[in-house]
Amino acid sequence: MNNVDLRQGMPWGAGLADIAAVSDKGDNAIRVYRVADEGRALELLGSQPLGEALDVDGICLYRRAADGELYAFVTDMAGPLEQWRLRPDGAGGVAFERVRAWSTGHAMEACVVDDEADRLFVSAEEHGVLVFDADPAAPTDEPLLLDAVGPGGNLSLDVEGLALYREAAGDGYLVVSSQGSDDFVVYDRQPPHALRGRFRVVHQDEDAVTHTDGIEVTSAPLGAPFERGLFVAQDDVNHDGNQNFKLVPWSSVADAVGLDPER
Repeated sequence: MNNVDLRQGMPWGAGLADIAAVSDKGDNAIRVYRVADEGRALELLGSQPLGEALDVDGICLYRRAADGELYAFVTDMAGPLEQWRLRPDGAGGVAFERVRAWSTGHAMEACVVDDEADRLFVSAEEHGVLVFDADPAAPTDEPLLLDAVGPGGNLSLDVEGLALYREAAGDGYLVVSSQGSDDFVVYDRQPPHALRGRFRVVHQDEDAVTHTDGIEVTSAPLGAPFERGLFVAQDDVNHDGNQNFKLVPWSSVADAVGLDPER
C-alpha cells in the first residue's frame, strides 16, 4: 500500500459511509474500504486491477460538487494518469468504471482534489505542480503550471506531497512538499494560487524534518494544541534510524508563514 485518501459521509447503499481508497503497488490495483462506524476498522469493499497501461503510485479522491459522484485519480511515475468512478454495486461492494486516461509526460505521484472547485492538483516531480479540471468531461491537454522546479520557480525537485487546508467559502491554502529544499511551500487555494510563503519543521529535541514524501493537513479543530487544525509530515531520518511522522499545530504554520490569524 502506497497512498491513501478518504471522503466522509458518502451516500452508500442505504445510508452514509466514510470511504477510503488506497493505491496497492503490490497488485497494481485500487483498493476501496469502508471505515466501520464502530471501532473504525477497515472493511474491504473491492479491488480494481489497473492493467499494463498504468503502474500505480499515487491516489486521491474527488467528490463532484454537482452531484456527489465519487471518483479516484491514480498516478504513475512514468506519466500516465487515470480517473475512475466509484459507486455502490448493489451487493455491498463497489463498482469501478474508468472514465478518463491521459499522460502528462512527467513522473507523478502525489495528487489532491479541491472538490468544491472541481480542481485536481498533481505533483510532476521534476517539473512542478500541475492543475487540471477534475470533471471527467473536461479536456486534459492544457493544464495550468501552478509553480515550477528550478529557475523561475519556487520548488526544488522532487516535488512530492500535496495537501489542502480547507476553509469556508472556498478559502484556504495548498501546501506542497519541496523535497529538494527540505521545506514546505504554501499557496492560496483560490486562483491565481498566489505564493504565501514557506516553512521548515524543526524541534529543539528532535531532528529537522527532511526528504518528505507524504503530507496531510486539516482545518478541523482537534483540541489543544490543534485548535486551528493539524499539519502532518513524513520524516525520512530520525535519531533511532526509523522514519516517522511529525505533527504540527496549524497555528505554528500560520505564524511562521504570516497567514491571516483570523482565518
